[in-house]
Amino acid sequence: MGMSDCPKCWETPCVCGYGYRDWDRTRIQNQIKMLQGILDSREVKDPTPPKPVISHIPKELKAKMSTPYGSFEDNLNKVFYNK
Repeated sequence: MGMSDCPKCWETPCVCGYGYRDWDRTRIQNQIKMLQGILDSREVKDPTPPKPVISHIPKELKAKMSTPYGSFEDNLNKVFYNK
């Protein structure tokens, strides 16, 4: 074919399904498994939030940054993690 594989949607690969009309059931199921594998690999495995970049601040400075509303760490948790 020319510039695209599908004469209906003109996408490469076909996104409308027309390009797969001649595929047998096994070939379509294998394509679905392959695409599902891609989706599964993109899922987040560990939902642990990252540590704030400012976690390396010295204790003396953290003490100065504490407020009447809580410690420095408590305030960070409220801002970054809604805790």
